[in-house]
Amino acid sequence: MEDVIYTTCTLDCPDGCGILAHVENGRIVRLEGHPKHEITQGFLCGKTYRYPERVYSPQRVLHPLKRENGRRNEAWTRIDWDEALDIIAARIRNAVEAFGSLSIMHYQRTGSWGASKLLSRRFWNLLGGVTTASGSI
Repeated sequence: MEDVIYTTCTLDCPDGCGILAHVENGRIVRLEGHPKHEITQGFLCGKTYRYPERVYSPQRVLHPLKRENGRRNEAWTRIDWDEALDIIAARIRNAVEAFGSLSIMHYQRTGSWGASKLLSRRFWNLLGGVTTASGSI
């Protein structure tokens, strides 16, 4: 049995294209543009149509990975999410303590103009603010 789920695109552009995701047995089998979306009116770009290919790719990284011994030429090893988040938090903490929060540059493009962008901004502001870009890199 096929379900059709209304969702939106998460790519980094301002349209938030409306998507009708056709799902069979828990897997996306086809995407199409939602014809009643106020802005895109059924249009989807080529990247969006390839979402299922990306989601189910055998090359997709599903878990945090870390280089053995922290060296670039070493193999990747799987780590759990707690370890990955601890590593990231320690690096952010070390940068803030050593150089101040403005030593961190946060860059975010135009996509996700909603709640997730505001949450990201809030996260960095809780550190005391960070350096941001004006315009395009």
